[in-house]
Amino acid sequence: MFKVGQLVWLNDPTRKIGVCSKLSAKWKGPYIITKCMDDTTYIVKKTAKQMAKAYHVNRLMSYEGQKLPMEKECWICPEKFDTTKQLKSHLASSVHSKMEVVCPFCLDRPTKYKRVWELKDHCNRFHKPAMQDMRPDVLSEGNAYYLAVHPACFLLTLSQRSEESHAGMAEEVERHLQDPRGVGARMERGH
Repeated sequence: MFKVGQLVWLNDPTRKIGVCSKLSAKWKGPYIITKCMDDTTYIVKKTAKQMAKAYHVNRLMSYEGQKLPMEKECWICPEKFDTTKQLKSHLASSVHSKMEVVCPFCLDRPTKYKRVWELKDHCNRFHKPAMQDMRPDVLSEGNAYYLAVHPACFLLTLSQRSEESHAGMAEEVERHLQDPRGVGARMERGH
C-alpha cells in the first residue's frame, strides 16, 4: 500500500490536557515511511532526529501536499532543526551569537542583547520617554534586523515581509537614531 520514502499523515488520537479534542487536529504530519514491516505495519518518523515508531496501516493516510516540509539548517555549522524557533535559539546561543541586537538609544556605549525581548525590556526600563514616541512594533523580532549586529543572519531567519513594512521600520529607526532621546518630539508637544 505505501512505499519506503513516501510521505503520510498519521492519525494521532492522543489528547492533551486542557485542549478540546473536538478542536485538535486528528491527522498530524507529514511523516516519512522509513521501513515496511509487513502489509499492515510501517515504521514512520517525522524528522531525522526523531525516533521511528511502528504504526498500523489504518492510522496512516497518503500525503498529497505540494510542498515538502524542510528542516532548518544552520549555515554556520552542520546542525539541523525542526523549527525556525529552534534555529533562532541556536544562532542566539553562545555557540554563534549571531542574533545580537544593539540598543539604538545607548550612544555612549553600545549595549548588545542576545534576544529581541531583552532589548525591548531594556528600552522600556531605561529609555521610556523615547519609547513612548515610537510605534510599538519597532522593537519586534521581525524589525530587529535594523538593530542587528549581524543583519544578514536576521535576513536568513525572517519570514517574507512586505517591502513597505521594511521601509516604514527603516524610516522609524533612522528618525530615532538621528534624535535618540526624542528631544525634538517632546519639544513639539510642549514638554
